[in-house]
Amino acid sequence: MDKFEQFGEVIVALDTLLPPGEAFRKNHIGLNKALMGMEMKGGGGGSSGAKEIKKQHKAQYKYDKKKYKYDYKQLKRQRNFAVKQNKIKRKELKYNTNRQNKMGQASADNALDTYNFQFDRQQEAFQKSEKLYNTGRDLVQKNKEQQLDYNRASYNISHDSIENQAFERYQKLSFKTTEALMKYQQGEETGDLEYTKTLRGLEHKGTEAAMQHQKGTETGDLAYAKNLRGLERKRAGSLMEHQKGTETSDLAYAKSLRSLERKRTGSLMQHKQGTETGDLEYAKSLRGLEQEGTGALMQHQKGTETGDLEYAKSVRSLGLDATKALMEHKQGTETGALETEQKLRGLEYKRTGAVMKQQTERAQTAQEGLGMKLQGMKAEGNARARGVQGRSNEKQIQATMAETGLKQSMLYDKITRSGFASDAAIYGMETAARHTMVEDSVRTKYADLDYAIKQKELESLSTYTVAEHGLRNKYQDLDYALKQKKIDTASTYTKAGHGLRNKYSDLDYELKQREHEDEGTYTKAEHGLRNKYSDLDYALKQREHEDEGTYTKAEHSLSTKYQDLDYARKQRELGDLGTFAKAGHDISSKYRDLDYALKKKKIDATSLSISKAEQQSMREAQHKWSGADTQVNLKAEQSMMQNTAQRMLKPVAGPLPPKWTDLKVPTVLDPLKIQKGPKPIKRAAGSGHTAGTGAGGIVTAGLGVAAGGLAAGTMITAASAAAGTSAGFMGAGTAVGMIGPWAPIVVGAAAITSMFIDW
Repeated sequence: MDKFEQFGEVIVALDTLLPPGEAFRKNHIGLNKALMGMEMKGGGGGSSGAKEIKKQHKAQYKYDKKKYKYDYKQLKRQRNFAVKQNKIKRKELKYNTNRQNKMGQASADNALDTYNFQFDRQQEAFQKSEKLYNTGRDLVQKNKEQQLDYNRASYNISHDSIENQAFERYQKLSFKTTEALMKYQQGEETGDLEYTKTLRGLEHKGTEAAMQHQKGTETGDLAYAKNLRGLERKRAGSLMEHQKGTETSDLAYAKSLRSLERKRTGSLMQHKQGTETGDLEYAKSLRGLEQEGTGALMQHQKGTETGDLEYAKSVRSLGLDATKALMEHKQGTETGALETEQKLRGLEYKRTGAVMKQQTERAQTAQEGLGMKLQGMKAEGNARARGVQGRSNEKQIQATMAETGLKQSMLYDKITRSGFASDAAIYGMETAARHTMVEDSVRTKYADLDYAIKQKELESLSTYTVAEHGLRNKYQDLDYALKQKKIDTASTYTKAGHGLRNKYSDLDYELKQREHEDEGTYTKAEHGLRNKYSDLDYALKQREHEDEGTYTKAEHSLSTKYQDLDYARKQRELGDLGTFAKAGHDISSKYRDLDYALKKKKIDATSLSISKAEQQSMREAQHKWSGADTQVNLKAEQSMMQNTAQRMLKPVAGPLPPKWTDLKVPTVLDPLKIQKGPKPIKRAAGSGHTAGTGAGGIVTAGLGVAAGGLAAGTMITAASAAAGTSAGFMGAGTAVGMIGPWAPIVVGAAAITSMFIDW
């Protein structure tokens, strides 16, 4: 079972093109050995057939030896290429593995440093907490002792104050006894005088009430008249505003209608202008088509005469083109070398300019950084010079320093990006220089090829010029007929386009008229609504004015009514006051005597109360002193408990972060060593399955080798995971893209193409 079994049907089809006897021997060579032996003895095919077969065997053996050497070299070259690719892959894997190990070790070290940093900070916080706890405990004890001393001093002061207060009250009581006697005597004399004064005052109040009543009546009438006059002015003002709004809206409505009329007139003018312009363009198009027809005829006649002249000129110019191509080739070679030198010199100038520009930007950035640093120091000095203390000052200084740091970071980022851009520009210039040199060599190579192609083109042109002249005359006549048909068709389509333009122009004009009518309708409705709601607003304002006048009149009548009632009430009160003043004077005399007797009893009771109050105040001061001391002890105990609650627990070290374990470099295996297969045997039947097949068998065998190379290239590429490395397994004449899943398709296409080869 050989490797070309998948193309068996194609090979059978090709074998049918051989002579009948040779095809029979080929298809039955493994079944009829006697027939094969008879032909070798010279029977059946004749002596001439035996010689031909011997020549074919000799040529096949020669081809098999060369192909054996070529296949071995090809496999060896493919293996060497795969070994080189594996070396590169090992180097890449080693570099990536080392890089991952370094990054992992750095990450593990950073995790350990972070763990140690956090534990150290916890230790510092615990020490600070212990220090605050001891300080707070001492402060609570000191505060407790001071508060107890303060309570004792406060009790002593209260005791002295109670004794002084009792003495002062006794002394005040003696003064009150004397004062009560003096007031009793004074009251009798003053009561008579006040009674007389009260009667005289009632008379004055009666006169004053009459004057105020008269004044209120006159003032109310004046205010009522003023309110009525103000309402009249408001009515007049609202009427003027209503008339002004109506006139303004009428003016705006008229303006809108005038604008709609102008729009209708403008659309009508545009419609008429478009119709006239369309007619003019239609006539112009028809006239142009007639001119094109005449021009096409003139061009056809001119082309015929010019074609003959150009044919002679083309034949004459072929020699000139050959000489010109040689001169251009020499000139292109010299000019290309000069341009290459000029490009290289220009790239060197650009590289120098990029370096100088980068140095200039670095100097400017350094200068700007120094200026920003000075500005930051100045701003920090201004903040410190303000004299503000506490967190506000620290926040302002921190904000100033943060702003300066942000600006410095922006400058550093700017110069870093500029450096990257400069490096990229220099790398691009160096790459351009290398490409320029390669481009020059490629240009020289293809200039020579272009010159050779031009020589072949000139030789071909001399042949094609004769055929082109005949074809030009033939297709010139066809082109003239085609142009006449195009002109007729263009005339038909121009007429149809003119009709459509007029149709849609009329539709557009009707649509604009419909829009203007709708706009006028909505404008009229809007004007009516505005007038309607303007009248309603005016009526609402008139109703408000009438209500305000009604309420003003009612308020005036109520004011007058209650003013009269108030005057009558005041007169009644004055009469009652006179009666009550007399009764009060009698009662005052009676109760003055009773009051003096009551005061005597009160003084005696007060003396007894002072002694009891002194004793009670003493007990109360002692009670407060005891309560204050108890409160101090409780607060001290509570503060100690709070201080203990705020005490931080001693930190305990947790588990360490995991360590990094280095990754191993993956193993890349080289292909197996190549072993030579069996060498070709002279006149061996079926060697390579091409014996007796002639040139067709050779081509088919070459396709088999290409298929094997493609399969090998696909497998090796998948195993090594290196993109683009399988091109070497396909031979020098195979494209890079013929690998992977496309290989069987390409081989099948090549096999089918071999059917068209002349066997």
